[in-house]
Amino acid sequence: NSERVVYEYEHAQTNHFGSWLGFGPDRLLYLSTGDNGRLDLQSTASPYGKVLRMRINADGSYSVPSDNPWAGSLAWAMGFRNPWRCSFDRVGGALWCGDVGEVRLEEINIVRRGAHYGWDHFEGELVGSTPTNQPYSFFEPALHRYPGSMGKRAQALCQHLVDHHHADAADVWEAATDATDLAARVNAL
Repeated sequence: NSERVVYEYEHAQTNHFGSWLGFGPDRLLYLSTGDNGRLDLQSTASPYGKVLRMRINADGSYSVPSDNPWAGSLAWAMGFRNPWRCSFDRVGGALWCGDVGEVRLEEINIVRRGAHYGWDHFEGELVGSTPTNQPYSFFEPALHRYPGSMGKRAQALCQHLVDHHHADAADVWEAATDATDLAARVNAL
């Protein structure tokens, strides 16, 4: 058995785990976490609704990289609901993540150091379930937003975009009139 547990956190709910993980171009481990129905999303001490970044040490333990944006915190970026599909751009090294919305909008984000993507204050650019005094411009805007009603076909395009970083995929979304049209346009990429 070669399994070694490096990091654990509690899952109190049965949804929104996120839990993508991958090593970045900097050789550090990145882990996406969903909000798990928690209320402590805005705290950098909480692992929920974030992309975490950690160094894996030779003895199998982890440590917080000194250049993480918040001292002593594994948090690399925050304000996600459930970042479910992520990938590093093979050319530029940028981290792309698809994030599930609550009902109205879902997002594709380029994850930046120290950025806050707005959940649960905002769902895309729409006001979310928790009020804030900060304007939408305070938060990192999504690269692209799409209606949650577009369902599985939109998720397939999100997966395709995140995995292959097609610059023209955002144009496909803008041009699509409905889910059937979206599917036809995705197949044409």
